[in-house]
Amino acid sequence: HALVRDEKGEEMHKSKGNAIWFDEAAERMGVEVMRWIFARQNPFVNLNFGYTVGEEVKRKLLTLWNSYGFFVTYANVDKVNPLSYELPLQDRSPLDRWLIAKLQLLVGTSREALEQYDVMALTRAVEDFLDDLSNWYIRRSRRRFWKGKADRDKMAAYKTLHEALVTLAKLIAPVLPFLSEEIYQNLVRSVDPTAPESVHHCDYPEPDEGLVDRRLLQDMDLVMRLVRMGRAARKEAGIKVRQPLSRIWVLVDESERKTVETFEDQILEELNVKEISFLEHPSEVRKCSVKPNLPLLGPKYGGELPKVRRALELLDPEDVATNVAEGRRVPLDLDGRKVELLPEEVLVEMEPKEGLKVLEEDGYVLALDTLITEELKDEGLARELVRRIQNLRKKAGLNVTDRIVLSYRAPERLKRALKRFGDYVMAETLCLEMREGEPEGEASSSENVDGLEVQLGISRASHI
Repeated sequence: HALVRDEKGEEMHKSKGNAIWFDEAAERMGVEVMRWIFARQNPFVNLNFGYTVGEEVKRKLLTLWNSYGFFVTYANVDKVNPLSYELPLQDRSPLDRWLIAKLQLLVGTSREALEQYDVMALTRAVEDFLDDLSNWYIRRSRRRFWKGKADRDKMAAYKTLHEALVTLAKLIAPVLPFLSEEIYQNLVRSVDPTAPESVHHCDYPEPDEGLVDRRLLQDMDLVMRLVRMGRAARKEAGIKVRQPLSRIWVLVDESERKTVETFEDQILEELNVKEISFLEHPSEVRKCSVKPNLPLLGPKYGGELPKVRRALELLDPEDVATNVAEGRRVPLDLDGRKVELLPEEVLVEMEPKEGLKVLEEDGYVLALDTLITEELKDEGLARELVRRIQNLRKKAGLNVTDRIVLSYRAPERLKRALKRFGDYVMAETLCLEMREGEPEGEASSSENVDGLEVQLGISRASHI
């Protein structure tokens, strides 16, 4: 690659005090992090090296380590060895098949990148896959690992995640020799002594096109797009994802409605809404207005500008907005004289209808109902309490399978939320009993939940 400079892009010199010695960097950020920094760098661009960059890369690699840790934690609890059983891909859930398809695409990209000596392409592709693995597959599959019954679906989740992690270890072995070896030894060699002695003795993975379901990949891309738009709408509206809402409306292509219906439960759960409906046209959820761009049209039309304004007002604003969005001219009739306005000569303003937050992206429209009823508010408070109780579980050092007893003191509003959604709170936190009274147990805290003060305490159920 080009030159190695400091984080500000300046040359490193001992006299400047900005030089970083190898031993110091290896000790402070780790050699695997350093390898990834150099491997992901565009060789034609200077590398600005430093500890801030190291922390950013470490966070990316922690996504892999945390995903691996998630699998190990629950596999140990359930005493599961995914190498001990077969489960055909066609018998697994769409989510499992989607991850395997993404994995096979990564294998293909990785092999091609290494054959072209393009290590940067490999590392960037791995980072993208890790984002899908952690922030979509594992998050969408958590309940499958949590549930007590070791049914076919749970075993499929273990099998799929194990295959992904082992394959990842083999893919990154040339770049991260120690991290990949740690994962391989624990996930493969510890349960299969007949396997190659090291990940570096394994053949590099080859893609299996037969495992790539292109239609499923397209479907999930749509689902993830709508979820991303819904989260963005929530953020713009200032409403947390933990606060349930009643409905979203979506405008998709007619051929994509089946996909939305098939994955409706995933979309609703991800966005924490109760219902999804289809739109026929954006005008159902937002108002559109158009007006002339005076700084451009004034010099061009002079005294005829009022005529341009009136002619524009006579047109359907939705049709004008469509023309502008697609880069087409807007035809006008100025008392019998035909003129055309350029797209940039028309200003289009979109305003959502009252109580809605509307997002549009590449022809897709999503509208979020922002009205929060009292029942929805109570459910949101219950979800906030779940998060606080889960934090207490971590503070107390409880195992993921430990059952608890919850003691609490809370104002009437929070007590009402607990009464209405108590079953949900208990199920999410593995709570066997809720007691109103002085907080006690292995961990306790005072919390502010949306301006309401509550005291919480948890104890292991077995200690009561």
